[in-house]
Amino acid sequence: MKTRKDSGPLVAQLRKTIGKSQSQFAAMIGVSKHTIISVENGRNKLSKNLASRIQMATGAEISDERLRFQPFMEGPSKLTPEARKFLHTRWDGTRKYDNLYTRQDFVQWRDNFYPSNDETARKLFDKIKMWVEFLFRAAAKPGVAQNRDRLPAIYQSLVQWLNESLENFKLAREIDDMLEQETHAVGQAAYDISCLRTEKDLDRVKEEFASYGFDYDEVKKSFKKAKPGDWIVLETEIRSLWHPFNDSLAIPCATRTLRPKPTFWFENGIELFRKAGFTTMVEPQAERRSSKIPS
Repeated sequence: MKTRKDSGPLVAQLRKTIGKSQSQFAAMIGVSKHTIISVENGRNKLSKNLASRIQMATGAEISDERLRFQPFMEGPSKLTPEARKFLHTRWDGTRKYDNLYTRQDFVQWRDNFYPSNDETARKLFDKIKMWVEFLFRAAAKPGVAQNRDRLPAIYQSLVQWLNESLENFKLAREIDDMLEQETHAVGQAAYDISCLRTEKDLDRVKEEFASYGFDYDEVKKSFKKAKPGDWIVLETEIRSLWHPFNDSLAIPCATRTLRPKPTFWFENGIELFRKAGFTTMVEPQAERRSSKIPS
């Protein structure tokens, strides 16, 4: 695929044909709005990588001075009957559509060639996950100079790519919605009663309790039932927080289905931490105010 520095007008033409703003078009292909502007006005050349991304997102090939529909790329599945019918109608032997790209081409690409839906996403993931596994396993084997220490950096590189993709493709809201819908679990947080009684930053404590579904002032009325050395355990419904490097991070759910009503109880701190897998409690008093209990 040959690209030229004067491909900018074709990029602008394509973007307008599919009805996208510069910001929307940038998000489609995972680049900044500034990148699209600089290509369209000719300051920067359309790179092969960017042209490939555009073709994958729209089915449009930008080559030399042409903008044309070029759907023959590796996709998630075989062509649908609708896609085959469209191609048969479009390429009727007259070649009059060879150097033409229309809004209908984009609609067909999006609906029948490379649909952006959950089914397609799962198929593509199933297709790629084997190669990710091979990459990780290969990095754990001795290679150049018998070096088998490449795995940590490979893992970190993938985590970095995941975070960059979330930002570049503006996926934060969609991912947060999916985590809220699909990762519910029952979680606990424990607070040292003795620390709560002397806590100076009560506003923060009240905010934390409220996030778990509790009114701190109401819960505090029960502190008189606590024995020396007790912690208060708050149990509520939690869900995952985006953090590929640490999948144990969680926050309370906005809506609850597993635990419609949060509950709490008092428990001896030493016994509580033994059950959670800790054998000793050596943290300074100031740092023992609260702790997340592993599920």
